[in-house]
Amino acid sequence: MARTASVAFLIALASRVPAEPPVLVPCDDLPAAVATLGLKSEIDAFGIAPAASVAVVAAASPGDGARSVLRFAKEGGEPLAVKLAGRVLGLAVATDGKLAYAVVRVTDRKGAVKSVELVRVDLGTARATLGATLPNTARGLAIGSGGTSLLVASRDEIRTFQLPGLASGPLYRELGDNVGVAPIAGSSFVLVAQPSRIVLVDLTGPQGRDGLVLSQEAAAPAPLRGMLASAGDAGPIALSDGGLAWCVRALALPSPPPVPAAPVQPGPAEPAPAEPVHVETAPVEPVPPVIPPPPEIPAEPGTVFGVVAGPALAEVAAIVLLGPDNVLREAARAVPNDEGRFSASALPAGSYRIVAAGKGGRVLICEPPFITIRVDSNGAVEAPVLKVLRAQ
Repeated sequence: MARTASVAFLIALASRVPAEPPVLVPCDDLPAAVATLGLKSEIDAFGIAPAASVAVVAAASPGDGARSVLRFAKEGGEPLAVKLAGRVLGLAVATDGKLAYAVVRVTDRKGAVKSVELVRVDLGTARATLGATLPNTARGLAIGSGGTSLLVASRDEIRTFQLPGLASGPLYRELGDNVGVAPIAGSSFVLVAQPSRIVLVDLTGPQGRDGLVLSQEAAAPAPLRGMLASAGDAGPIALSDGGLAWCVRALALPSPPPVPAAPVQPGPAEPAPAEPVHVETAPVEPVPPVIPPPPEIPAEPGTVFGVVAGPALAEVAAIVLLGPDNVLREAARAVPNDEGRFSASALPAGSYRIVAAGKGGRVLICEPPFITIRVDSNGAVEAPVLKVLRAQ
């Protein structure tokens, strides 16, 4: 029976992985919407919102190679520009063409990195605002499948931020120098670019000590420095030095297999009743039993409650519930009390992932990294304890 269960698990795992790796096709020509912006300086990145006919280009600021200028326009309209405090490393454009997001690296006069920031640009008012501080290795940027989150690729991890408020979302550990990320529409898979390869990653897969499992590797024709995720009909575009670019094609992904039913294990045999033993005792006065007060536990269906603990409990801004059945959609947010207790109600039935969001956009290192629970109509659900070890 154990062997049968193991084989079923391996078949289910294998069937979630595409049969072939991504394909890289040369595509050096700029899209027409980008070319019409008429930038003559070196282009750092570009993004397109086809449905809104909006194109955005980040290029080196004339006379200042440490900064970028963001130039954008709607088809038929006059281009606008926004000067940024640093150089753009990653760029993503919302599908409605109203906002753009950029990973901006700020350096001092000697070229040393001072900070890397996530910047939000309102394309209607041509105004840039600071969103969050990122690791110095952050480079890749993409809007997640469904448009409800932002993915940031950096060394050894993929960070997420919930839109539109840019609250911290799940953190995915992904070993390697990650320079780009792009979601595959309608699925939980993302393409992750590293200097020597492009791989597929399932964000709903289990995270081990080394993070999520990489699959279906495609070797890079040249060392990659980034990937454009908002490239319109061209799909994700991998970039290398010298202006070389490759369109990345991912083959169709299979549907997730049904979860095999767990084998039923026989229970232990009932012990034989013991023979009664008669003991002579002196009569005593009966003592009324002490009945403890019932704990205050929510009972309404659709309610999830639990406790967050650990040495960095004070760094928790909120407990975020992602779902139902979608780890990129925020369903509820609960602020724990002084004892770490939290509760969220009126949740639709389905599977949820519970993560801890840090104060000031900081990322929390937890054990386990996240908790998965299932809500149904039978009553409230108590989540296992989530330990917050440290903030970074």
